[in-house]
Amino acid sequence: MKYIIIFLILFISSCNSIAVKNSREKLLKYEVNGYSIKLDDSLIKFKRIFLDEEKIKQIKINRSSKLVSLARSNSNFNIVPLTQICETNSIEDLVIIDGYLIETKLIDSTSIEMSSIKKVTILKDGSMLFGKNFRKIIVITTN
Repeated sequence: MKYIIIFLILFISSCNSIAVKNSREKLLKYEVNGYSIKLDDSLIKFKRIFLDEEKIKQIKINRSSKLVSLARSNSNFNIVPLTQICETNSIEDLVIIDGYLIETKLIDSTSIEMSSIKKVTILKDGSMLFGKNFRKIIVITTN
């Protein structure tokens, strides 16, 4: 009888989803490990979207279905393509968001929430980084 109760407790607890603290790095690890990430009702590629972490109300992880669900506290959010902010698609330009290098070929598929942007710095005129000369380096800092 004792084994049946222990089995039921373990079974019920393993089926429940768990809540985690809001951290981009942790969520990226889940995506790399094969989890799908859902923002409200739509599946997203979290690696290609930068959200305002203050607007995420709840994060639930369902290990049995390998699904991470993000619930937003406010349905009014303004997610725009990165090209709208950077106005670049040149191979000679570099975009960095919070230390993440965004490859030029991926700028079109990357989006950012406008309210998450705290600072945009543009370095022009042959800035040197990683031993390569860039025409323009755009550095975006979020919250």
